[in-house]
Amino acid sequence: MRSAVRHVLVVGICLLASCEDGPENRHESATIEELYPDGCDPIEPAEYCGYPFPSDIWTVADETSETGRRVRFHRTRMAPPRFDTSSGMTTIGYQDAELFDDFDGFSAGAHVIFNLPGAATTGMASVTDPGRSLDDDSPVVVMDAETGERIPHFVESDPRPEEVERRMLLVRPLIRLRSARRYVVAVRSVVDEAGDEVEPTRSFRALRDGFRDGSHPSVGHRRAHYEELFTFLEANGIPREDLQLAWDFTTSSDEHNTARLRAMISAGLAELGNGAPQYAITSTTDDVDANIARRIEGTVRVPMYLEGDGGPSTTMRLDDTGMPSQSGYVDVPFLLQIPVSAVGTATSAARPVIQHGHGLFRSRFEGDDADFRSFADEHGYVLLSMDWWGLTSGDLGAASLVATKGDARVFRTVPDRGQQAMLNFVFGLRAVLRGLASDPATAINGFPTIDPDDPRYLGVSLGGIYGSVLLTLSPDIDRGVLMVPGQPFNLLLPRNTTVWPPLYTIIAGTLAKDPSKVPLALEAIQMLWDRVEPNGFAHRLLDDPGDLFPFAHDHHVFVMDAIGDKTVTTLGANIMARSLGLPVLSPNPRPVFRLTETPGPFSGSGFAELQYGPAESTTQIANPTGSDPHSYPIGRSTGAVSRAMAARYLADGTIENLCSGSCNPD
Repeated sequence: MRSAVRHVLVVGICLLASCEDGPENRHESATIEELYPDGCDPIEPAEYCGYPFPSDIWTVADETSETGRRVRFHRTRMAPPRFDTSSGMTTIGYQDAELFDDFDGFSAGAHVIFNLPGAATTGMASVTDPGRSLDDDSPVVVMDAETGERIPHFVESDPRPEEVERRMLLVRPLIRLRSARRYVVAVRSVVDEAGDEVEPTRSFRALRDGFRDGSHPSVGHRRAHYEELFTFLEANGIPREDLQLAWDFTTSSDEHNTARLRAMISAGLAELGNGAPQYAITSTTDDVDANIARRIEGTVRVPMYLEGDGGPSTTMRLDDTGMPSQSGYVDVPFLLQIPVSAVGTATSAARPVIQHGHGLFRSRFEGDDADFRSFADEHGYVLLSMDWWGLTSGDLGAASLVATKGDARVFRTVPDRGQQAMLNFVFGLRAVLRGLASDPATAINGFPTIDPDDPRYLGVSLGGIYGSVLLTLSPDIDRGVLMVPGQPFNLLLPRNTTVWPPLYTIIAGTLAKDPSKVPLALEAIQMLWDRVEPNGFAHRLLDDPGDLFPFAHDHHVFVMDAIGDKTVTTLGANIMARSLGLPVLSPNPRPVFRLTETPGPFSGSGFAELQYGPAESTTQIANPTGSDPHSYPIGRSTGAVSRAMAARYLADGTIENLCSGSCNPD
């Protein structure tokens, strides 16, 4: 109450005394560098430069963009961080910041990050009680500025910095935010470990309470905007006098995230017309094993949009407008395996194609694994395998370089080569359906082995993650199974027990020299990653009106996760299921927040969870000991039920519970 009275008195005095007629109100046309000379937002303490994030202070108005905004990171101090040995500061070069200039907002998979020094998570929504985030008195509120809808989330303290004061609070939405939408974040009633309320900075108090703060040039510039912000929050039940921190941010548009890949696929399909791309067979092996009758390796010629030879560390060639510019053609390897079940004495023995997506830092040769060969033979599929460029075994060296350089331009190789991989997959399947299916090289005993109609998709791990993007874009596949997938990567990586620990050690120790900056780095690279990961595409998989992907097929999908997964957290699979609006196959081993159980069998699209043991850790740093069921759903010895459920869906689109009760294969 005293705070409210003080606010009224101060505002009244300022109106009489023209408090805003000073230097702090003369920045209507100022640049970000003029408003924030140190590259820091004064509503956070200076030592937490770059936070809160994301924030619209790092945008400018742009009427030509879908959102009306355009990202403009500070040219010397914004994320992702890199340690500058000459200055002893965590910095970013101008060219790195410039990479984001075409973005019309921040990632819709962003984690909201802030610091109130010494703040505890007392009273905040947890991963086991996300519904708390929707309560009237939730200390942290994330709200849709257009509808007033509160966004369900959980809050956790980044556990990595040893000093509690430097630990960021990570607000993790449990749904994908809407594209091209403004969100407001409000923080109130946050206390430290002793239970004492944490004090906001002087600059935020100046905005909240209406007194002049000439110590920072941005305060007067933001005054009018913050009055609008406070009015909105008060109208939605959050009094300004309670606030310790508040800000807003805008998410990028679908048009922006998908533009490059849409252009590449559209141009490629226009070039192909109704024909097949050029391909070559480089080797053929017969009678491979009990499951594979013929193994074919070859290449397909694909329009290339990468610089140089298109290999690891290369990035996309762009024209003056920032769109992909074809640099030539590239011969992309593929692996095609014809199962024994496709060999017969009649045309009816021909089998449909299943396009396979491999796991993280593996390759097309994952298709040689007995788990995939046996699945193809048992259920009657010709298996087509290709490489997810950017995240294959051959990209490990480039990934290490990304970590050691801490440079956004170096990271570009991951999403840029990933977009080329999507085009490669489209062309590879077209080569099989419209070329190899009738090629004598795939005939056995004089009869065709490949049915060119109704191809399917099966992806596991990264194949499930990137597979959701391929299915969204595919002009040929209408049905696929995604095993142990998830989104977004900024959630998946920190909860991975194998890849993330060594990467974190490199990033925090070699690059930033400050663990508190690592979440900022992840958020920045997530913006680039959205151009090829589910967060930028999968929400359109089942619900695209045709305006973005007029070349795409109608799609249906069956998503399966493994409770207890230590490689791809099921939190990510749950977010994917919510983004797609999938029903959960009943009975599920556990309730899933905001997902409705539906008894099978049913057709269309759906989600199922398999329980091989206890649920994974709820903390950001998962316990690496014990078994990891990540690979169990596709395994011959561990996934008999899940393989049968996947095969049933791929065959006729039926989602059915083949478990005894809930799916606990043990």
